[in-house]
Amino acid sequence: MDSLGDYAAGSTVNIFFSTSNASGGRVGFLTAIELADFDLYKNTSTTQRTSTAGWTLSETFDSQTGIHAIAIDTSDNTDAGFYAAGNDYTLVLTPDETVDGQTVAAVLGQFSIENRFTRGTDSAALASVCTEGRLAELDAGNLPTDIAAIPTTAMRGTDSAALASVCTEARLAELAAANLPADVAAVKAETALIVADTNELQTDDVPGLIAALNDLSAAAVNAEVDTALSDVNLDHLVGTATAIPAVPAGTYIDQIMDDGTAAYDRTTDSLQALRDTEPHGTAMRGTDSAGTAANLATVDTVVDAIKAVTDLLPNAGALSDLAAILTDTAQIGAAGAGLTDLGGMSTGMKAEVNTEVADVVKTDTLAEVSQGAPPVLASLETKIAYLYTAWRNKITQTSSLQTMFADNGTTALTKATVSDDGTTATKDEVITGA
Repeated sequence: MDSLGDYAAGSTVNIFFSTSNASGGRVGFLTAIELADFDLYKNTSTTQRTSTAGWTLSETFDSQTGIHAIAIDTSDNTDAGFYAAGNDYTLVLTPDETVDGQTVAAVLGQFSIENRFTRGTDSAALASVCTEGRLAELDAGNLPTDIAAIPTTAMRGTDSAALASVCTEARLAELAAANLPADVAAVKAETALIVADTNELQTDDVPGLIAALNDLSAAAVNAEVDTALSDVNLDHLVGTATAIPAVPAGTYIDQIMDDGTAAYDRTTDSLQALRDTEPHGTAMRGTDSAGTAANLATVDTVVDAIKAVTDLLPNAGALSDLAAILTDTAQIGAAGAGLTDLGGMSTGMKAEVNTEVADVVKTDTLAEVSQGAPPVLASLETKIAYLYTAWRNKITQTSSLQTMFADNGTTALTKATVSDDGTTATKDEVITGA
């Protein structure tokens, strides 16, 4: 690998390389290589430049077999920011074409962009300093003459002649002419004024103003507060009953007083008016004699109706006399025991009863019993259902277990343990088949 040197940004880098056979003779690629066979890496990153824009390939340079060249223009920014000062770049060739029947790969060279130069060795830095104009300035300033005079010129401050040339009466007169003493005097005068003003603040105005604040009377403060309240009409809340101004629309007080569609009327909208008048114009119950009398009359009527009903009960007015109630119910029971028919039920009514009973017995159906232990206290309907299921459904019997199945033949509804000791055959209580 060749080190191609350090280049200024935007330069074009020319890279030459050759190919040969196993004997050293020059040969070309089996077929022409192309730009896609080259990869350019930045520093040690494995991400190569994505574009070959700005690259120019001479597959056979100057028609010389085995000699190849590629030019890389670093001013091309198609792959934005790839070329930048302060970086190293490595060009690698990995063609799919062969040389002398061999697959080859090579690191062709490495170059850098403004990563190793020193001032004075790069054309860009020199161009900015060593211009015709700058050279003319140096020449006009008699730089060679000044340099020649250095060995014979005494250092300033070490020889009396040199000091005399600097600290002269004329130079001192220039300082005096520039009014330096006057400027210093002016600064002193301004400083004196500042000191005077500060003393005045300390001894006159400020202490007097503070003392005046201490002398404010309660009446003066009260007057100022009254004025402030009056300015915003707050004095009309409780203190002033004359010349009451209109409440500005949209303020909180205005929104409390009315809904924005009608003016506030104290005869109907005040708290007292609202207290004396229930919604819909009816006097509040319990606050006016007319309303109270009407309510009492209604209550009296209801009580009279209740009393009329309770007066018809045995021992009227004595609902706590349970003994009398028991006596009356006993009489009803004795009278019912002597009934021999259905109280004169008509033939049609009896037929209807018969029809309903027949419907229950002949038409209504019962669902299959569910999986689980039969209850101890079961309804007649449940008991009949268990008997029918035991007669109809599949039952298996082993030497130790009897199982009754559901209609599907697989779900065990109930089961019971059985045993036989040669004398007594025993079937235990039926339990759930789960």
